[in-house]
Amino acid sequence: MRIGIVAALDDEARTLQIAPESADDKLNYTVSVCGPGTTNAANSAQRFVAAGVDGLVAWGTAGALAPDIIPGAIVISETVISHDEQRYDCDPQWVAELMARLDSLNPEIGVGFTARNPLRNSIEKSDAAIKYGARIVDMESSAVAEQAKSAGVPFVAIRAIVDPAHFDIPSCALRALAHGGQPRMLPVLKGLAGRPQELPALLRLSRWYRKSLDTLRIAAHVLHPTFGLD
Repeated sequence: MRIGIVAALDDEARTLQIAPESADDKLNYTVSVCGPGTTNAANSAQRFVAAGVDGLVAWGTAGALAPDIIPGAIVISETVISHDEQRYDCDPQWVAELMARLDSLNPEIGVGFTARNPLRNSIEKSDAAIKYGARIVDMESSAVAEQAKSAGVPFVAIRAIVDPAHFDIPSCALRALAHGGQPRMLPVLKGLAGRPQELPALLRLSRWYRKSLDTLRIAAHVLHPTFGLD
């Protein structure tokens, strides 16, 4: 089985870089770093579909909308909803297999919401949770799901949580991402210079981000090489 994995950020994609045990141990998946947002994700997913993949995965980090989901938790979406309220069901058999294989990580399951722009604070997160009935938020999953549905291939979304629902993201952190998914530290530092009171929140966010990447790295090792699509 050939799997196309769409990751918005270079950091997220690097969690999948697992060395084969031997020269004959070929990977069943290919990873694309698309950059944040639905347009970028859709373009990457379209390229995978054109290449003839057998399944699509949205992979990476997300924010919590439900108050009981903590940083570092792994969440498998059963459904993803776009900002214009289109619903896309994830492949139920594949979801069940992922939940079983990732049992040691205590995975959560629920509805994921794909936002057009970052949800910056607890009020925006709460509003989205109520409106969409979602437990987590990212900015790419529904676009990948849409391409999978159009092509008739199965889709799943695997996310590790960075920020909890109650957390307001510091404005300087929102300057970090470039179109191609590479972190940009200079704009963050410039923003922090103008708002030094955001430093404690930025440090917490950075710590949670590293924790979420650790979770993704463990999940990748557990799921390697078939990602449950056997």
